[in-house]
Amino acid sequence: MSLERLLLEVTAKNAGLEVRQPSVAEGFSGVSHRFTLLVSSGTTTCGIDHYDQLDEIGVLGAFIKRLDTGIPVVLITNKKAGDLAIMLANEYGIEILDMVEGRNFLSSKQIILAAGR
Repeated sequence: MSLERLLLEVTAKNAGLEVRQPSVAEGFSGVSHRFTLLVSSGTTTCGIDHYDQLDEIGVLGAFIKRLDTGIPVVLITNKKAGDLAIMLANEYGIEILDMVEGRNFLSSKQIILAAGR
């Protein structure tokens, strides 16, 4: 388990969010999709994927996960995402956050807002 993943998990649990284990959701297609974290608050679930360096392939993967599972996905990255990744994320309505923003997102339970997108 990476230090970043552990930090995100602890932040989510401290905020009172349920961290689902394993962090896998079955899609409508029958395919199992793995997330860095799968967090829930009541009936609202959000997938969190963490990247050291996010590129367009990571954004496309998040888009596929969202389409197949119906679960909103938030991408958290240690380094600034590439221009194409940012453009695609904006086009697909996927949020990209740095680690500080990601922890704030979890601690403020913004997953409820993310589910409405």
